[in-house]
Amino acid sequence: MLIGNNVRLHAMVTTDTEAILKIYEEGIQTGHATFEAEVPDWHKWDSELAQNQGIGSVLLERLITSSKKFGFCKLQAYVFPENKISIHVHEKPGFRKSGTHIQLAFLSYGFIAG
Repeated sequence: MLIGNNVRLHAMVTTDTEAILKIYEEGIQTGHATFEAEVPDWHKWDSELAQNQGIGSVLLERLITSSKKFGFCKLQAYVFPENKISIHVHEKPGFRKSGTHIQLAFLSYGFIAG
């Protein structure tokens, strides 16, 4: 599936690992994407190079469709309040804010550490 500026979406394969880990590292560096301080080997994240092209929306729609297909009736997302883009991506297909966790965890890195 072609999205945005010649970005092709395909099922993840082993040869994508290096790019996926780089994308996840970029997410860690923002300080708004994860509580992880180091890149695990099993996550996928939107790269800065792929932002604002609708890729996150397409991936979320595929997650919703797949979840329904396999009988899941509820999906929850935990999004940092500073991550306005992710909040917008989640609101488009109908996710809504149902609460705020106060002092859920402390980050050990980045500008909001502590």
